[in-house]
Amino acid sequence: MADLAETLKDEGMEVPEGIRVQVVENTAQVFNLVIPARPTELSDKELEVVGGGFFHGRLANGFYCGISI
Repeated sequence: MADLAETLKDEGMEVPEGIRVQVVENTAQVFNLVIPARPTELSDKELEVVGGGFFHGRLANGFYCGISI
C-alpha cells in the first residue's frame, strides 16, 4: 500500500486532490477512534439523511458487523 490513493482509485474510489488517506490498525492494546470533522451547518433535509446511526464493531459473540440504526 505504498500509494493509497492509487490503490483506492484502482478499486473505483477517486480521492480528491489535496486529500490525504491514512490507514490505521486496531490491535488488542490500541483502539483507533476517528471523529469526523464537524460540518459547518446542515439543512433540515440533510439532517434527515444523516439522522439515525450506524454501528460497526465486534459483537459479544466475537463477530464483526455493520448495522444501520
